[in-house]
Amino acid sequence: MVKYKVEWRKKPVTNATVIDKRDNIGDTQTAVCGLDKNAVYEFKVFAKNRAGYSEPAVKTFKVKKDSGKHHAAFNLLHFHA
Repeated sequence: MVKYKVEWRKKPVTNATVIDKRDNIGDTQTAVCGLDKNAVYEFKVFAKNRAGYSEPAVKTFKVKKDSGKHHAAFNLLHFHA
């Protein structure tokens, strides 16, 4: 059975940057809430099986300032695309 781990952090990265994470995700869909408007975030997605964690797939997203949304939702299987 494959599980997923998602890590995210706000950019630019400094010594004080906090890395948030959600681990043991059993579904292929997830959402991350509480993001700041007009901010850039780096997301890393790892797959986990009996052998351990994969190398991360890394993407950067910008939260639109006028979107009214403070979350990112994505399909973990398509994250590498």
